[in-house]
Amino acid sequence: MARRMGRQKLILPLPPDGVESGEEPMIRRVARTVLTAPLAGVAVVVNVNQSEVAYSLHSLPLTLLENRRAEEGMATSLHMAAEFLLQGSATAGVLLLGDQPGLTSIAIAAVVGAFQATGAALVQAVYEDGAGHPILFARELFTELMEVSGDEGGRSVVRRHREQVLRVSVPGGRPQDVDTQADYEALWRGFDRWI
Repeated sequence: MARRMGRQKLILPLPPDGVESGEEPMIRRVARTVLTAPLAGVAVVVNVNQSEVAYSLHSLPLTLLENRRAEEGMATSLHMAAEFLLQGSATAGVLLLGDQPGLTSIAIAAVVGAFQATGAALVQAVYEDGAGHPILFARELFTELMEVSGDEGGRSVVRRHREQVLRVSVPGGRPQDVDTQADYEALWRGFDRWI
């Protein structure tokens, strides 16, 4: 459950988007967006105790990774993702958040394209109002992602390598997290800008 929201935010319904005819859970909307981006595959880390989140993703062509240690912090999900990538042949991984339904496949494509063109160790989207997700980590940084702790996510790795970050301009504003009821209500009020 999302602590600030007081309920599981990832399954909160979002209005139809022109592709789906009815409301759909937030995590499914984000996953569908990610699946339209130029990625070799998509893996989603879910809390093993929140089967409703995993169920929301049924029938989508992605890999579900069940996190049995989610209560220990966001870093445990990052560890699972990095370990999954290390087991395969991925040259990079794109870090995305399930509570940012404003994320676009254009932003993901920009970050991936910049990595393919330059081989930069870190690539981050920069919007009109600042840097945000997605962030791409090259394979050489996966072991560092395994070392983060608590709820910091990949911030410490980005800070440690700030001179290596390739920033890529992306149109529009940063995708906003949906952390509170007020965020969710604002999302519904402004949703037409993403349709």
